[in-house]
Amino acid sequence: MNPAELAAELDRVCRLLELATPPAMEESTAVLQTVVCELSAANLSIQPAEALKLRTGVRKARLLLESAARFHRRWQEIVCGTGGGYTAERSLEQLSGSGRIRLSC
Repeated sequence: MNPAELAAELDRVCRLLELATPPAMEESTAVLQTVVCELSAANLSIQPAEALKLRTGVRKARLLLESAARFHRRWQEIVCGTGGGYTAERSLEQLSGSGRIRLSC
């Protein structure tokens, strides 16, 4: 992919993350993995304007993912407090799961 195509794919990832539906989240992970692999494998000659656009797209995707993680972490705290209860040390009982997205090429 050329830089313009990668930027378009990053925009697509962000639109999918903004939808926040389970199918959109699954698709965004696949598209983001493709973009990351392309950026890692490619030896692109990128103009400053193209680099800025890619950097902006990556930053927006990162912020959206961090926002989703905060949302789910807060919901997990609510669920733990109402369903799991508290430990003897008065901290919330932890739910299982790593809460991480792994991308590999």
